[in-house]
Amino acid sequence: MTKTVVVRGEKYELAVEQKSKAVWKVSGTYKGKLLQWEGRSANIAAARWRDHAHYSTL
Repeated sequence: MTKTVVVRGEKYELAVEQKSKAVWKVSGTYKGKLLQWEGRSANIAAARWRDHAHYSTL
């Protein structure tokens, strides 16, 4: 499963994995660096990834 998020006008494809009933993990590359986040849902994990990438100074 994948999710698409937009960071600073660019689209990024994130790989989504359900680790357990209540834990979802998203992974994606932003500016050449792999970012991974977890959350209670795929949407929460993707939002965390997007926020981290948006405020990142990579």
